[in-house]
Amino acid sequence: MNGIRLYRNLLVILFFDIVSICFSYFSSYLVRFDFRLSPAQYDLILKTLPMVLSVKILFFFLFNLYRGMWRFTSIRDVMNIFTASVVSFCFIVGTLLIYNRFVGFSRSVFIIDLCFTILTIAGSRLMVRMFYEYYDNLFSKEDEDEPRAKRLLIIGAGAMGEKIFRLI
Repeated sequence: MNGIRLYRNLLVILFFDIVSICFSYFSSYLVRFDFRLSPAQYDLILKTLPMVLSVKILFFFLFNLYRGMWRFTSIRDVMNIFTASVVSFCFIVGTLLIYNRFVGFSRSVFIIDLCFTILTIAGSRLMVRMFYEYYDNLFSKEDEDEPRAKRLLIIGAGAMGEKIFRLI
């Protein structure tokens, strides 16, 4: 049962990432061309979107962006998002340079897309974390009927101590 839930969570995360990547790529064209796209640019977007999407998702998997829950997003996850986005940007630009020499492409679109991708992917994960922190504080009232929480000291500063702290 837990494996099914994990699989469903992965599909939800993948869905949001795919939507974010498509939004970032399309928005970068809109921003670059002052919100006026020609039919040729629409065709170019539709032609290159599957490659851009698959490369970014592949690098997100390689940089372990789908290994945990969004409510535990940390600075390390944001750095992994940044690194995976930059590496996928370099791969996409390098591929287009080798095969197409950027004929018909605007170079600034890919830089804008890099910025939008980092902002949307990291922003969505941080918003979920902020929601869970606020949600937990909003609905966790100390009733007098419930026993008072006990203090706990975790000895050890290693990775295992941090994992135990996060589980508690």
